[in-house]
Amino acid sequence: MKFNKLFILSGLYFIFSILFSLDLIYGITGFSIINLIEVSSINVFGIIFFFIALLLFVAGRDEEGKLVAKVYDASGGKNKEHDATYTFVDSSGNRFTLGEMRNQINKFMQENEGKELVEIMKNEYSPFLHMIADSSDDEQNRIAWSFLEVLGEKRPKEEKNFGLSKEQEREIREAFRNYNGNLAGKQRDILSKYGFNVGKRGDGHIGFRYKKSGYFVITSSSPSDWRAGRNLASDIIDVLEKARKAEYEKQQEEK
Repeated sequence: MKFNKLFILSGLYFIFSILFSLDLIYGITGFSIINLIEVSSINVFGIIFFFIALLLFVAGRDEEGKLVAKVYDASGGKNKEHDATYTFVDSSGNRFTLGEMRNQINKFMQENEGKELVEIMKNEYSPFLHMIADSSDDEQNRIAWSFLEVLGEKRPKEEKNFGLSKEQEREIREAFRNYNGNLAGKQRDILSKYGFNVGKRGDGHIGFRYKKSGYFVITSSSPSDWRAGRNLASDIIDVLEKARKAEYEKQQEEK
């Protein structure tokens, strides 16, 4: 733990308050204050120094309370060696990387009381890391959980909703409401906006492929009835949600 400078100053002023109150300056400096000023004045000096010490102590507590833990990637996302770049700064200002924490835990586990030491470390840092993971952006959440996993905690399974918002669904349905077998400019714009590439298949039908995935929508060049546009919009929405889910799961596996 690092000593707050304000705590040190408050301690010095507290000592001076005692010295002035008891006229112990003579014993330290060989110079007696009593010969120059009245005892009542000395007591006043002692009281003044005592209150200064008290104010500094309170200010030190306030400053200490403002110190917060944080995590960051020292490489700014450029280096994939996370052990060297992921950094945790605790509430006392101590700084260490993911690799340093991992090595420290490995050393603890080689000792007789290793599990107890790791548990102490976990109790010290986990609350701060959970606060960061719960209240920060995706990057800091990811870094915080990297440290928590090193401390032996398991990341909860993320319940992620891949469904489109009502506004997005409405936009797609509105665009394809009057689909007649030929793509209009607005319809092509919507497909491009949501990551679909338009192309003809071997059978001559137009297909919409989501990015470079295996998810696609097949259209009919001669819609049979007025429901064709509505059905096509539903197919696009369904494929888009499935493709996004598969894309997310693949990203999680690669981490």
